[in-house]
Amino acid sequence: MVMLGLWVMIVSPAHAGLVLGKTRIIYHQSDRVQNISLQNSGNDVYLIQAAVTPWGSSTSHSSVFIVLPPLFRIEGNSSNVMRIIRTGGDFPTDRESLYSFRINAIPARGMPTGEGEANKQQEGVAASLSISLGMNIKFIYRPDGLSVTPKQAYARLTFTRTGNTVVVTNPTPYYQTFAQLKLDGEKVDLNKNPSMLAPFDQATFSLTGLAGNAGGKVTWSMITDAGGVSELQSGTLHTH
Repeated sequence: MVMLGLWVMIVSPAHAGLVLGKTRIIYHQSDRVQNISLQNSGNDVYLIQAAVTPWGSSTSHSSVFIVLPPLFRIEGNSSNVMRIIRTGGDFPTDRESLYSFRINAIPARGMPTGEGEANKQQEGVAASLSISLGMNIKFIYRPDGLSVTPKQAYARLTFTRTGNTVVVTNPTPYYQTFAQLKLDGEKVDLNKNPSMLAPFDQATFSLTGLAGNAGGKVTWSMITDAGGVSELQSGTLHTH
């Protein structure tokens, strides 16, 4: 384990046969535990490190959520289930809180299989452990009793043109992520514009290359709790 500081992490939602059972985790206030599976459909063996971390941080672990087991070995063509448990913490009661669920998968090729092989294979193990494959999904804490449902929240976004930009307002207590967004039938590039809206917040989208006429039609769909795509929503582009 002295080699852990030498890891180089490659971030990916799935890699080399490793797939998480969910694309996001919703932890309700009333939940005692949330489970998530990890499937290894390849032949390689991995050492897995799992943790809930503050959103945007790849190093510091959350002190209010623990993952069990936090460190384990997964064989080829097998699966494992991790349990996430809240241990405390004070959260806003009127909106969601956002974290990351992170997996570091370290290829264990060359792992010693017996005491007599340890010294002989030590150098090979060090090389194998030098690359960590990272997987990262959203982990959302949701308080009970929010004023609207997620489905109702999708329809409550508003769109206002200001100069050569569109301001999108999310007046709801949910983190909302666009699956697609169109202005007058023209698709907005969500790789170049914000795709996620925080609760009771706004995001600004560039109109470069788009008409975005005032009074024009806006259509959008959102990523659901299950990781699917919501029904298509529609509205009008207002002016400031």
